[in-house]
Amino acid sequence: MNKTYVLMGAVAAGLVGLSLVGNQAAKDYSKQIDQLKIRVSRVDLDSIKFRAPDVFAKLDIRITNPTAEDFTIDGFGVVKVTRVFVKDIAGNVIAQTTVNQESISIPANSYTEIKNIQFQGSITKLLPLIQSISGIRTAVEIDILGTTYLIEND
Repeated sequence: MNKTYVLMGAVAAGLVGLSLVGNQAAKDYSKQIDQLKIRVSRVDLDSIKFRAPDVFAKLDIRITNPTAEDFTIDGFGVVKVTRVFVKDIAGNVIAQTTVNQESISIPANSYTEIKNIQFQGSITKLLPLIQSISGIRTAVEIDILGTTYLIEND
């Protein structure tokens, strides 16, 4: 009987410890997330397909870490990139896609790219943006232990 209580106590202590570590990780990540920069680095012109009334295209997104600390998403489901949005100049979302990428590493003062992100959107709204990378505004949604953060380009 005593062994059962000891085992249950050890499991409970382990769960509390894991929760505290997870909460600390979320706090540490949230500080860095506020400083990350994002932009479209490439539109794959060969990927553009038309199927009225929509256009399909693939984009590469560059996420830059200007901080002095590495930013690493560990792949354990604690932190993951969930969605990417394409916005018009006014900031209205005109296309979005689900990414669910659980492994990203951005060294300090460096960047990484998420490549070949497929988007679908209205020809009249998305096509003018595809023609000029500088006109594309993007946002990346990151989930940390159930809390959602949005990184938007300036």
